[in-house]
Amino acid sequence: MRVGFLPVLPRPITERATVRHCLTNFQSVRRQLNQKSLTIWCDEGVFALAADIFLYEMNKFSDLFLCMGPFHWTRVLLRRQSKLLRGSGLDDALIECGVFGPGVIETLMNGSHYVRAPYWYADGGKLNS
Repeated sequence: MRVGFLPVLPRPITERATVRHCLTNFQSVRRQLNQKSLTIWCDEGVFALAADIFLYEMNKFSDLFLCMGPFHWTRVLLRRQSKLLRGSGLDDALIECGVFGPGVIETLMNGSHYVRAPYWYADGGKLNS
C-alpha cells in the first residue's frame, strides 16, 4: 500500500475558492490513480461548501462522490432531534426532577455533548449510563 499526501492548503478551508481548488486537486489524484470515481469525506462546514460547488458544477465534478463523516452526521441528527423535542416539556421535567441541571440539558439538546447525547436520545431521556 502506498500513501501520498496532498500539499498544504495556503488559504483557509472555509473559503469557497479553497474548497473548489481542493476538488480540482482530488480530480487530478483520481486521474493519476486511474479510478472512475473518488469518494471524498468532509466535515460539516466543508461538505456544505463542496456540495454547493458540486451542485452548480455537476458536470465538472461528476467523478467525485461527496460524503460527510459519521461524527458530523450524528451531530446534525442530534440537533434535528433536539429541535423536535425543544418546547415539549421533557427538558423542564428533567430539570424539575433533578435528573439534570440546565447546563447539561442544553448540551444534550444542542448536540454538543457527542458522547452523552446519543445514549440519552436512545433511552428516551433516561440516560442510565
